Amino acid sequence: MKGFSHLPRGDFDPAAARRRWDRAARWLRLLLLFACAEVSVHWALLLLARAQAVPAGALQSSADAIDAAAAEGARLFAQGPRPMQRAPRRFHLVGVIGGGRRAGAALISIDGKPAQAFAVGSWIAPGVRLSSTGFGQVEIEQHGEGLRLDTGSQSAGARPGVEPQQPSPR
Repeated sequence: MKGFSHLPRGDFDPAAARRRWDRAARWLRLLLLFACAEVSVHWALLLLARAQAVPAGALQSSADAIDAAAAEGARLFAQGPRPMQRAPRRFHLVGVIGGGRRAGAALISIDGKPAQAFAVGSWIAPGVRLSSTGFGQVEIEQHGEGLRLDTGSQSAGARPGVEPQQPSPR
């Protein structure tokens, strides 16, 4: 064997190599057995577990429940929630896309300019941020004060940035 002349000739023991492979195979078999047992026990516990009843006084874990709890805390400490004020006339709500405190967007016209889309949390103008969107309304914060914009308060022809369509002559 010309290509393997760098290996010593008499040091290779096939029986010892076979024993090493057998020992490695036994450890691998044991490892796989434990892994299969762990997966089986895990799934058995998941599938056979009983559902626990929710206590009667438990609160739902949602943004609405958190807001309700905050309002209740304010009432208990005689600091009722401040009523939302109407936003200044310079902001006109054209439309709402989506809704919530963490998602959604609004089409808002500022100072009679064409409407632009603003995502919840973005700055509309210096010191004015869109805080949440809802059905036909949005809440904005202007210098820390909560204000509300409604779509229902404006007529279809009075929306800045949106021109009413004229019927085509026939």
